[in-house]
Amino acid sequence: MTDLAKLDGIATAALIAAGEVSASEVLEAAIARVERLNPALNAVVHAHFDLARAQVARGLPAGLLSGVPTLLKNTGFEADGMILSTGSELHRHTVSHRDSTITARYKAGGLVILGKSNTPEFALSFTTEPAAFGPTRNPWAPDRSPGGSSGGSTAAVASGMVPIANSSDGAGSTRLPASHCGLFGFKPSRLVNPVGPVVAEAIGGMSTPHAVSWTVRDNAAMLDLSAGGDLGDPWASPARPGRYLAATEARPPRLKVALITASPTGEALDPEMERVAVETGRLLESLGHHVDLVADAGYDAPALKAAWRIVVGTSVALGVTGGDAASPNLLKLEPVNRDWVREALATPAT
Repeated sequence: MTDLAKLDGIATAALIAAGEVSASEVLEAAIARVERLNPALNAVVHAHFDLARAQVARGLPAGLLSGVPTLLKNTGFEADGMILSTGSELHRHTVSHRDSTITARYKAGGLVILGKSNTPEFALSFTTEPAAFGPTRNPWAPDRSPGGSSGGSTAAVASGMVPIANSSDGAGSTRLPASHCGLFGFKPSRLVNPVGPVVAEAIGGMSTPHAVSWTVRDNAAMLDLSAGGDLGDPWASPARPGRYLAATEARPPRLKVALITASPTGEALDPEMERVAVETGRLLESLGHHVDLVADAGYDAPALKAAWRIVVGTSVALGVTGGDAASPNLLKLEPVNRDWVREALATPAT
């Protein structure tokens, strides 16, 4: 049973479909791994094993990932009966009474949800160490961070607790921890995956949900489960023909790739980072693509950072206080986020 920890989601589901192992056995093996590994890593903050067992007992829909255990990120994603604390003392005991659209699609595809993964308060940091629930550790080096904000999901997958886990990305919150932990993760275009039904957009449309995984094929299969418009979407992502998993098996056309080895904010680049980027460029060239070394990213990085701070700050401020600078909710926030919200509340509408 321990061999299940070495399989990706598609391989795990194939064993279940073939009758070599049951969905219940796969679930219990995942629960055992969480119970054994989580005390040291703190990747899972709200375990809901009872709900996962009930989900399996009711019978799972057939599908490419049916029976695969997974986790939801503890920010922005609701599951009926599960805590959604958003990494904050403010919502430590908040329980959802509905499924988010993306959660409902996961369940319809047969994914089994074990609980919620750790995240910084309101997903506002690139390291996962909320004051309310403590830091998540990097499975490869427990004295280091797995990154953030999807650090709990990423540590859970990298340690073998589950083969794939839900994440979200506004300014790198999927890509950065995936990089820290040696996984695959990317940010889909806005509203390829739904964020409703409670909200129409997340932080002005900049945060998009998806997943981290060991394999590209799992990530693609997950997107096949979840992608598509939702009722109430303010606009639609363009329709894409075919399936994402099938696209991973097709040879891409010759791509034109820009390789940038200078930081857009002017900071020095770590030599190891530069070496790996250049090696990646050479690999792409060897695969037949055209790679251009570009000196400048082509945008004003300080202006982008300033705008980002306003967009995110005002979004969080409205959610936490409703626009009331005297809201008692402010006192329950971590100091850095409390200051950010107060700054946002003082920002003029113009």
